[in-house]
Amino acid sequence: MSFLHQDKIIPPDEEAGEKAPACPRCKQEMWLVVITKNTSDEGTDDWLTYECKKCGDVVEVERPGSPA
Repeated sequence: MSFLHQDKIIPPDEEAGEKAPACPRCKQEMWLVVITKNTSDEGTDDWLTYECKKCGDVVEVERPGSPA
């Protein structure tokens, strides 16, 4: 990566690399608001927190990562 791209801010949706789920309450596409990484001796897992802009419902999705 060149020095021009080192400080590039990557939106959470692009970092997750997957389509956001539909809201269980109103079926609207949700927005990714937080990515939490948990690292342990077993490996690294991600928790993706999605929020619905229409009704405010919040959904957390676990994304298993790589083994240690």
